[in-house]
Amino acid sequence: MPLNIRLTWNKNTDDTTEYGVWRRQENTELSEVTRVAQPGDGSNPVYEDTNVDIADPSDPTIATNKPTATTSTLEITTPSEDAANPVYYYSIKAYDEAGNASPLCPEVSLQPSNAIDRYEWELVRESDTTVVDSGQIDPLNPISTESTLTEGNSYHYKAQAFDLDENTSNIVTSATFTA
Repeated sequence: MPLNIRLTWNKNTDDTTEYGVWRRQENTELSEVTRVAQPGDGSNPVYEDTNVDIADPSDPTIATNKPTATTSTLEITTPSEDAANPVYYYSIKAYDEAGNASPLCPEVSLQPSNAIDRYEWELVRESDTTVVDSGQIDPLNPISTESTLTEGNSYHYKAQAFDLDENTSNIVTSATFTA
């Protein structure tokens, strides 16, 4: 799944005309990925790396509770450990008009995380697979939600995590329970 990383650094005040942006991942060689022109307006140079991959969100955990015969409570939580993403290392080299280059600056590193934007859930009646209730839960405020059940029917919950780029986890299904 793609992610953008935005790099900015302090502009050189000498005769620098452009900057080389160098990148590597763990256990790979550093290589130049692009050149960025020296800004003429006094602003600092910026590079947006659009070729960064991160793992899909981890599957949520579903907890159900039947406080009464005709209600069910759903709580969705995120696993304590998310999928490991690669570490990206960046360095910058300045070039003058004659093509002379500075040494590479010290590397900086970043390991992106998977930011869960929301969980979407459905309460499904087993007998005819009808969705009888659905909604979204904010992962920063993982309050439980309560649904009304019809006595004698069996149900299960389905839930899925979404990140900010609409990438998704697998759909997780709870155990079946009867009202």
